[in-house]
Amino acid sequence: MPATNIYDLLPIPEEVKNPHPYQVFGIEDGEQDLAVISEKIREVVGNLRQVKDSTDPKLWTKAAKLAQQARLTLANPKTKAKLDARFGIIAED
Repeated sequence: MPATNIYDLLPIPEEVKNPHPYQVFGIEDGEQDLAVISEKIREVVGNLRQVKDSTDPKLWTKAAKLAQQARLTLANPKTKAKLDARFGIIAED
């Protein structure tokens, strides 16, 4: 079935209109395990690649950009720490 909205392409809850990076990848808020984060990112990006040809280009591009922004946020320790602070999560080194 072809994707018709962003929720078909990314594991974002349908009631969320402005998802944060954890939601973009279907990751628990504040996840600290980098292996879990990396695996979820690989899953979502892999899925996006699989459906690219059968998805409206504008919708696919929107999802890909959202995923790329979220990946960059979670991959950078400083931006991830800022995001985690929004949830009251302070990671211990």
